[in-house]
Amino acid sequence: MNITPFDTRHTPIYVGKDILNTSLRKTLEEKTPVVFIYDRELSSWADVVLKQLSARTDNILLLSVPPGETSKCRAMKAEIEDAMLEKKYGRNTCIVALGGGAVTDLAGFVAATYVRGVSCVYLPTTILGMVDASIGGKTGINTPQGKNLIGSFHTPRAVIVEMSFLSTLPFPLYRDGFAEVIKYGCILNKNLFAFLSDTESYESKHPLFLEKVITESVIAKIDVVLQDPHESGRRRILNFGHTVAHAFEKVSGYSISHGAAVAAGMVAESFISVLKGHLSEKEHTLIVERVRSYGFRKPDLSTASFEDLYSAMCMDKKNTTTVPRFVLLSSIGSVCPFGNKYCQEVDKETIRTALLHMEEVL
Repeated sequence: MNITPFDTRHTPIYVGKDILNTSLRKTLEEKTPVVFIYDRELSSWADVVLKQLSARTDNILLLSVPPGETSKCRAMKAEIEDAMLEKKYGRNTCIVALGGGAVTDLAGFVAATYVRGVSCVYLPTTILGMVDASIGGKTGINTPQGKNLIGSFHTPRAVIVEMSFLSTLPFPLYRDGFAEVIKYGCILNKNLFAFLSDTESYESKHPLFLEKVITESVIAKIDVVLQDPHESGRRRILNFGHTVAHAFEKVSGYSISHGAAVAAGMVAESFISVLKGHLSEKEHTLIVERVRSYGFRKPDLSTASFEDLYSAMCMDKKNTTTVPRFVLLSSIGSVCPFGNKYCQEVDKETIRTALLHMEEVL
């Protein structure tokens, strides 16, 4: 058994294999009322978790949600809240969330607002959830106007990264999470970026490879979050690739996966970095090669116009005007600080050129 706790002021994060039982015992007091929210496609893992929860408490409300981004909506949040209110759950409740980033985002937002805040524990089951969505306290839901535009910061009681969950993860979902791992290499950790050249270990899901990339990614995100808990400055670097990615997701009606969107977004936004004179063409080419080596290709946006995409980018949370702002790279492993704003407005034609380039190279 391998349990690695990370000190994040308030949130222990456990990473390892076969750590679920021990970590839940450390996290949940006996007889705590629990609302267990899980992805309904993970019923076999939900049974495993439920058995462990039942050893701690007999007061459990079991709620399943649809997989993917469709569950991150106002209607689903209200449905969960109504079920909790009907059962008269109070401030001593703990929400336990099992699933990918969509489930933890939704469950965390419920936890942030239900009776003005209850505790929550995340059990991420995807690479994306383990290295990104579950770390840092961001919660939220999607609206027709854009992704994650309604939400809150709410720190979970604990995050338990049980690596056994990855054994049944379908390869497309497995690959999706590596877009965020590549992102950490691009913005913070050039050694991690270089380590990701081992695509053989990636494809075979080698345990040591996975433990290293997950641990390095978690450490990278924690470092940024502790410096800027509420995204007033440096934390914006975690949005590299995401201005374009969120636009891709929105115009596709969220039919494009988050990982595929982020991968393409990093290619486009690193090329903006080249066009603005910050990143070398050589390093941009290395980013393109890394993205392609992990199986990412340009998303299908045949039904969307550039104007649709640009309009979606204008709704990005980093914006202070109607002009989109981007996180730009100075080199692999470093971002441009822009006077501690960590993002810069980019004109419409530069964005158009970058998107055309992304289509050519992916």
